[in-house]
Amino acid sequence: MGRFDPIAISAGLGVGLLIFFAGLIYWGNRFKALRRTTIIFWGLVGGAVLIGAAVAINHSEGFAPLLAAGLAVIAIAGLFVLAGATPAALGLLADISEAFPHDRGAIMGLYSVFLALGQIIGALIGGFAADDFGIDGLLVATLVLLGVALVPLAQLRRWEHQVGMNPQTGHAPGLEARSGR
Repeated sequence: MGRFDPIAISAGLGVGLLIFFAGLIYWGNRFKALRRTTIIFWGLVGGAVLIGAAVAINHSEGFAPLLAAGLAVIAIAGLFVLAGATPAALGLLADISEAFPHDRGAIMGLYSVFLALGQIIGALIGGFAADDFGIDGLLVATLVLLGVALVPLAQLRRWEHQVGMNPQTGHAPGLEARSGR
């Protein structure tokens, strides 16, 4: 834990929660200017930055306090950017389900199933990684899973412009201004 006491870790988690909520609000208000897949991509990059900083903080014993504080700022910035992936993914799901109003319940049900499967698989991978390599294993496994998330994101980006297509205009609502970003 880089010689952090439990109170400092709890305070850090509390600050992290506030930063995450601030990121949710900030990125949630960027839907008109940026494509949802762009926000998700930058969220994944932010997650990678957060993980890199967390690995460095985990090995910060003996670091100068200013360097450790700099790593904390980098981790906070990564968390803020990572928070954007959540509202963007939910917004993309809402766009998809908008095109199928009679199947919206089924789509949301499938979302819940896949979310639960992702949590179970992620917990298993993280558990095995943590058993073998401690917190570093958990962090590296998280970094690998962030990289894996880029594959379906690339597929989503290819057809995102078709989501919620308006039959009269042939465009998705609000996407005309976002094309190419």
